[in-house]
Formats: sequence, C-alpha cells, structure tokens
Amino acid sequence: MNILELEIVNNRKIKCFIKKLAGDNLEISGDTGQGKTTAISALWDILEKRADALTHGQKKGTIRIKLGDSERFIVATREITPKTSTINIMDSDGKGVSIADFKQMISDLSINPHQICQMKPKQRTETLLKAANLGDFDLIQADADIAKAEADRLNAYRTAESLKVGPEPEKVKPVSVSALVATKDEMEAVNAGNQKLRDQLDRLKTEKATIEQTQKQIQTQLKTIEEEKKRLAIREKTLNDSLSETTKQATEIDQRIAKGADIVEKTKDLDTAAIRAEIANAESVNKRAAQHEAWKANNEKYEAAVGKHREADEQVKVLAAKRKEALDNAKWPLEGLEIIDGDILYNGCLFDNLGESETMLVCAALAISDIKAHKIKVVRMDRVESMSKADYEKLRELFNGEGIQVLSTRVSRGDVEPNEIVIVDGEYKS
Repeated sequence: MNILELEIVNNRKIKCFIKKLAGDNLEISGDTGQGKTTAISALWDILEKRADALTHGQKKGTIRIKLGDSERFIVATREITPKTSTINIMDSDGKGVSIADFKQMISDLSINPHQICQMKPKQRTETLLKAANLGDFDLIQADADIAKAEADRLNAYRTAESLKVGPEPEKVKPVSVSALVATKDEMEAVNAGNQKLRDQLDRLKTEKATIEQTQKQIQTQLKTIEEEKKRLAIREKTLNDSLSETTKQATEIDQRIAKGADIVEKTKDLDTAAIRAEIANAESVNKRAAQHEAWKANNEKYEAAVGKHREADEQVKVLAAKRKEALDNAKWPLEGLEIIDGDILYNGCLFDNLGESETMLVCAALAISDIKAHKIKVVRMDRVESMSKADYEKLRELFNGEGIQVLSTRVSRGDVEPNEIVIVDGEYKS
C-alpha cells in the first residue's frame, strides 16, 4: 500500500495541506519552519497523540490519509480538538482496523531510515544481510554455524592441548618378579642338592680317614699281639675278621668315594648373580614399562583430540568458504555496498567513515527490506538537503524500484527542483 490521498488541516505548522498522490512521491522544499516535516509525517502523526498537535488558536484539526493499491484501501483519520484526539481507521469494506493492527503495517524504519546509524555494527550488518539477495543461502544461519564450528574447533584445540603428552619414554618389556623368584628358587634348589652331594663326599672321606687310622692302630696292636699269638690266637682271629670286614668297608667306601667324586666333578653350580640383579632391578623396569604404557594411552587420547580439532578446523573452513561464496554472489540493494569481515563498506569506505549524504543513501538501502516486509510501503526522508543530488536520485530510484513511496523534505534557498512542491506558512493546495 502507498498513500493515495493526504489531507492535513490545522496540525501544528500546517494550516491546510491537501494532496492527491495516487502512490507518487511527495517531495517538499522551502524555508525552515514552514511545516514541511509536518506534511510528510502525517502517517505517523495519525498514530501519535500530541498535546500540541492542534494549530494555535484553532478549534478543530484533521489528519486524513487514504492508503491503498489497485484493489483495496484504508482510510485513517485523526480528529483533533483542544481537549480530544480521536482516531478512526476503516478499510474498503467498511470494517474498522485496530490501531495495533495498523501499526503492524508500518516498518519502524519507515519514519527515519537514518536511525540505522544508531544501531550497533552487528545490527547494521544483519539489516544489510536481510536487504541482500542471497538466494536460498541463509547467511545468518551460516554465521551461527561458523560460530558454533569455531567454538567446537577451540574446544577441540583446548582438549588436545590438555591431553598433550611429553616425549616418549624408553619402551621396555615388563618382567614377572614371581617368575624370576621361582627360577631363582629352582636354581638354588639345584645348588643345595649339589652341596648335599659335596657334604656326603666329605663325610665319606672323613669316614675313610677314620678307618685308615683304625687300621694303623690295628697294625700296631698286631705287632704287639705277634708276641702273644698263642695266647691271643682267638683275639687274632677276631681282629683278622675285623680287619677283613673293615677292608671290605674301605673298598666299598672307595667305590662310593670314586662314584661321588665323579658325580661332584660332573655337577656345576648355577650362577644366580644375574637373576638376583634382575630381581633387584625388576621394580625399576616395571615402573618404566608402566610409564610407557601410560604415555602410549595418553598419546592415543591426544592424537584423537588433535583429529577432532583438525575436523573442526576443516568444518570452519568449509562453512567460511560457503559464506564467502554467498557474499561474493550476493545482490546488494545498492551498487558499491558490501560486507567484508562483518563490516559494512560503501565504495570501499567503512560505514562509520562515510559522509552524511552517503550515510543517508546507505541507510535507505538497508531499510528497503524491512519496509517491503510491511503492508504500507512508505518512507519518510526529512532534510534531504544534506544529500548530493546524485545520491538523492539513487535513493529515490532504490525506493521506487521496490514500490516504496518517498516522502521527503528539503530546505531550499529559493530553488525548486522538478516534482517538488513548496509550502509557505503551512499552506499548499491542489
């Protein structure tokens, strides 16, 4: 919807202003204080109750606006008296329209696109993105996805850093202390058996020495007995028997000694020094083995975390590339307008560094999308004398090209542009 007809009587500086616009722009010029702003602000004055709205000295004032298109229209009227201010809004079917519903038909940016300057940079950028034609690409969602992916990448990096392991320790094979002790016990058992054989051999040698001593004593006694053979014949026989028996025993012992000596000579003690040293060193070895296993487990966690960080980094790059492609292919509402690293630039200049004329032009371009999203497609541009003629022409073409009606004022110094009207002392009629 655009403004089709506009009637203002006794509203602030305006005494009488009646204009049939039929959806065309309304461009007003003149000196300051003549009522130009009041004339183009009628749509919003309908909705705003002002204590000083009635022109001084008058008894009754009226603001009447007819808005519509080729099919339907709405007539909004505010009647003003010194004590009352009444709104009446009717549609083409004669049905009433609530003030709340009427307000919803008008964009907040319609009354002053320049208020975009007061937005934070992020809000301005989001407003521009809404105005851009990115096809099916949702840049707001893409930025949210990138932010999440960057957060995932940062978390993955922090996790990887927290799990980062030091240099790999020496890899050693753990040892079984119980197995080593068992082996040592077996070896010591063999050595104990060998010692027993040696002890037995030593006892046999001692026994033989004792027998030999006995034989010597017997031989000595035999010499003594020789003189008493007859007298001691029985004793001689006994001793001879004893000698024979001991000789037999000695022979047996010799055989056993020879056999034992042969066994002892063939046996060899096992050297337990090495295994004792290994047992003594087992705790240190096992500690080093455990250190390596712990390092290996931590390193696996670290490598897994690094892998997640790598995946997150790749996801950020993919999303950023899609975002860049969308921005590179975007159709901005104004030639020379673009977003780089989240900042709005116009002809290569940052938004905050633009002159007033270019700032108003860019704000107008940014407001288009929001104004188009509402039923009433009207924009108020006050004091456009701050703009260059070329920028104002661009602004008008931008709005009109999107079906948005422009209501503008310009402080003039006697000059009048084509299509402009002049208000003098609050009056203009046609």
